[in-house]
Amino acid sequence: MNNATCLDATALETCVSAAVAATAIHGTQPWRVRLDPETVTFQVRATPGPETTDLNLHLSAGACVLNLRVAMTHFGWQPVVRLLPDPEEDPDLLATVRPTEPFPGTARGAAEESDLYEAVWRRHSTRLPLSEVPLPAGLRAGLAEAARTEGARLDFPGPDESVRLLRLVSQAGHRDRVLAEGPRRARTEADRSTTGPLALLTTERDRPGDWLRAGQALEHVLLRATAHGLRTGLLYRATEWPDLRGSLPAGSGHAHMLLRIGYGVEGPGRPVGTVREPAPERA
Repeated sequence: MNNATCLDATALETCVSAAVAATAIHGTQPWRVRLDPETVTFQVRATPGPETTDLNLHLSAGACVLNLRVAMTHFGWQPVVRLLPDPEEDPDLLATVRPTEPFPGTARGAAEESDLYEAVWRRHSTRLPLSEVPLPAGLRAGLAEAARTEGARLDFPGPDESVRLLRLVSQAGHRDRVLAEGPRRARTEADRSTTGPLALLTTERDRPGDWLRAGQALEHVLLRATAHGLRTGLLYRATEWPDLRGSLPAGSGHAHMLLRIGYGVEGPGRPVGTVREPAPERA
């Protein structure tokens, strides 16, 4: 099959827009998409900035990959993903995503993914307070399943554990303020509300491939939450300090993100179609 005929120009542009709409830690995109027009393969390449940690780089790139998958599925094609396809010769190539055979029985992709596609354009993080009302058990289970399908785990800590986690967030914020003269100067967790139910995203192992899978899990959870009318916020500063990051999980596993997921006002969002990076390069 000639993949070059899979997606027309409008579909390709939509895939790029979906990638750009992905969650980006620190509000920047430490990656760039390149397109091979012969095979219609999207390459997600690392372009780290001064604030970007290796973990956050891979989480953001993984979120981009998930959105590319969702967009391709929307157009009826099964995405094939390769993570770190050439780590020795091309370490900046974090992932490739290409469409293959169409999904059987539908011309618009898998029906169960349609709500994720709509959520791509509505998802945004909030710094506003969230209700402390616990999420229904069914919603928690659905969000945990979204993470599990990507190879990660999402746990919802109880009241005592939430207090402990927020203490770690507070410690990270204090350290950031002490180092306020550097690139971390303006954005601390003190700028964000810490109200609302918490969720902790972890993986069993802690390698770059696991970080990319965690990024896909993070985006999947955020899109699923958005589809259910929930608001979300990221409390990532504690993961940027190795000792605090190691203290986040109550048991085994490696922490990648502490989230707020709950009910609240929608708040301002980024307009649909806003591009934070130039159009994709063509290989």
